Amino acid sequence: MHKKLLFLFVFILAIPNVKADFIDSLKKQVIDFPFPESDTSAKFNDLLSADTLELFRISDACGKIGNYYLKNNQYEDAVLFFKRQTMLLKVLNLIFPDRVNYKKELINVFNRAGAASLFINEFEKARKYFLNALDYFFRLNLVQQKNLEVRAGLFNVYVNLGKIYSFIDDFPMALTYNLKALEISDAIKDYYGSIAVCNQIGLLYRIQKRYDSSISWYIRGMKISEILGSQKEPADAYYQLGETFYIKGDFTSAINYFSKSNRIWKAQLERQPDDSVAATRLLNGYMNVIFCMKDTMSDKNIVPFFNETQKILPMVKDNKSLCIYFERKSFLSRLKRDSKNEILNLEKALSYARETKEGSISLSYLFKLFQLYKKINRQTEANYYEINYNSCKDSLAEVQSSLKEKKQEIKASIKKQAMEEKTLIEQIKAEEANENERAGLLQKIGFAFLGILLIIGLFYRYKRKKN
Repeated sequence: MHKKLLFLFVFILAIPNVKADFIDSLKKQVIDFPFPESDTSAKFNDLLSADTLELFRISDACGKIGNYYLKNNQYEDAVLFFKRQTMLLKVLNLIFPDRVNYKKELINVFNRAGAASLFINEFEKARKYFLNALDYFFRLNLVQQKNLEVRAGLFNVYVNLGKIYSFIDDFPMALTYNLKALEISDAIKDYYGSIAVCNQIGLLYRIQKRYDSSISWYIRGMKISEILGSQKEPADAYYQLGETFYIKGDFTSAINYFSKSNRIWKAQLERQPDDSVAATRLLNGYMNVIFCMKDTMSDKNIVPFFNETQKILPMVKDNKSLCIYFERKSFLSRLKRDSKNEILNLEKALSYARETKEGSISLSYLFKLFQLYKKINRQTEANYYEINYNSCKDSLAEVQSSLKEKKQEIKASIKKQAMEEKTLIEQIKAEEANENERAGLLQKIGFAFLGILLIIGLFYRYKRKKN
């Protein structure tokens, strides 16, 4: 149980439960404080001669406010107050260079600011915060420490840097950081952390269409999850393996793993009928099995699964899963040349797609409905969907163009600072090599010492016998 709590700590970072009225009183205390924008500004230098107790009090208040906003999903406000706290902690570190606690607190704040930035897709800012945290791990020589809390914090840095590089499609760097995270989670026996990282690496390989490597990583995560004796982790692992085999085209293996996952979620749903997560996973699992069988389209095989989906459908709350469910039903209707149900199910899928706010899905459905109505000479409906399709296409093109530009900007910025990060990675490797060298040297010294003791013992033994 304590391992699960550790994994939760990594992502939540022990955010205290603070009431809103208390936060309002803290904000009044800091509202007039002259926070510097950067550590090179005149305001920053002015704070070096400020009252240190006041600096500590304001820093603590900013931390509590930031934690409150982070817990309540107000990420932009959280980032603002964490940034202010980092400035004050940097000042305190300059005033008290020997106070290690201020430096450790700065690592925690960098981690929290990075996490909050990730939630609002500020990847470049998040990366800088996590790299700053990593830099302080080196400054304090914490990288090789065995302390559980320190290792958990370092694990958090590596995992999140892996996510950032995955977003900008830099898979080698994403893999590097995930493997570093896995080393830590394995070393401290954080099984939940190891499972999450194995699954992430499996996904990285799957995106690159390296399916055999992806499957081996998912299997590694699955074996760890089976050791835990819980149900959720193996079910997720089986599902991911099913998806990978499905994409690879190995439908027999896919059905095998989807079925294993389905049995676990079905048992969970029988224990807790109101578990919407279990219902969603089971719905997805059943539809995946049906799609693996779609080439045969044998009612004898497929109808029982459809009957099961009808039972659990009212319990599913996830709009994206419902959207995919009706899309697949529409596709299966098309295979049976059932135009009426093909359109009906696709319109249901569209209604759920609009709820998900994912324009690319809606765009696809709008175009399909335009074509379907045009095919059956229902011109009024065809015109309606054509107009909606063109409108959605234009707005989506702008969003996608903006996202593409943002990715390119992040890549360009990261490329400029790549040397800084390369140096950190080289430091990690050098630190590990030094640690291994020290361990080897100590081992040699130990063996030499034992050898000397043995020789001395044999010498005295020989001397006593002689006497």
